[in-house]
Amino acid sequence: MLFTLGFKTKIMTILNFIFLYSIYHQNGSILDGGNNIMLIISIYLIFVKTNEYLSIDKHLRKNKKDNIYSNILHNMGILSIIVQLCVVYLNSSLYKVMGEQWQNGTAIYYILQVKEFNLPWISNLILSSDILIVFITYFTVILQVAFPFLLFNRITKYIALFFVVLMHFGIAFVMGLVSFSLTMVLIDTVLISDNDYKKIYSFSRQKMLKFRKKEETIIEPISKSV
Repeated sequence: MLFTLGFKTKIMTILNFIFLYSIYHQNGSILDGGNNIMLIISIYLIFVKTNEYLSIDKHLRKNKKDNIYSNILHNMGILSIIVQLCVVYLNSSLYKVMGEQWQNGTAIYYILQVKEFNLPWISNLILSSDILIVFITYFTVILQVAFPFLLFNRITKYIALFFVVLMHFGIAFVMGLVSFSLTMVLIDTVLISDNDYKKIYSFSRQKMLKFRKKEETIIEPISKSV
C-alpha cells in the first residue's frame, strides 16, 4: 500500500521486491508467468523516480533540486525496463516461430482447446472461423517480432503500443490470464513519455470544459422559462 501511495518510495520499492519474491516462491499455484517479468522490473524500479508525480513523497518534499546522478540512474532504469520488454517480446516470438502450430497458423486453435485457458462464448466465436484463427496466430508472431524495431520511430511506437495492449486485453478476456496481462500492460505504459501524459491531460480537460459549457447553455434557458 505504501509503495502504491508513494511514501518513502526507495525503501518501499526494495521491501516490495523482497515481499513479492517471498510470496511468489511460497505460493507457486498463483503464478501465471507475469510474476517473472514483475520481479525483474521491480529491481529496475529501485533506480527509477516512481514518486515524481501523484505520490505522498511529492507533496512532502519542498523545492528539492534534482541530483544529476539520480537522473542518470532514473534514465538507465527506464532504458533497462524498455530493453527488458523488447527481450520478452522478441524471445516469445522466436520460440513461437520454432513451433509447428505457430508455423502453420493453428496455434490459437490448440490453445483455446485447453479448458483452463478459454472463455466459452468468446472461444467458440474465434474457433468458428478458420480465417480468424490463422490471422490471430500470424499477427501475434509478427507483432512481437516487429515490436523492438517499431520503437525507433515515434509514430510506429504508438501503433505498436496500441496493438500490444490490445493483444494483452485479448489474452486477459479470452484466456483468463488477467494478472499477467495487466502486468504487461502496465509495463508497456513506460513507453508513454511525461509530455504525452501532459498532452492527454490537457486534451481531456479541454473536452470536459467544453462539455460543461454546453450543459450550462442548455440548462440556463430552461431555468429562465420556469
